[in-house]
Amino acid sequence: MSQVTTSTFFKVETSANKWWAFKQMRLGHDQLKNIDGLAFYKILGSGAKNGFSAKPNLGTYVLLCNWESESQAN
Repeated sequence: MSQVTTSTFFKVETSANKWWAFKQMRLGHDQLKNIDGLAFYKILGSGAKNGFSAKPNLGTYVLLCNWESESQAN
């Protein structure tokens, strides 16, 4: 078996959802660190403008995961 990497993009629009998503940059770790088969994860924010600005884009986030197998990724 080989490891599988997934990237999930999240777009949020309302102010309440943006605030919730921003908080997950810290609070999401508690949920993710105990998932079976999840070898590595990173919660990523994005920059405004072309995605690389120092100003954050509070409406776009990415969850990057590395799984021990494809079945665990599914």
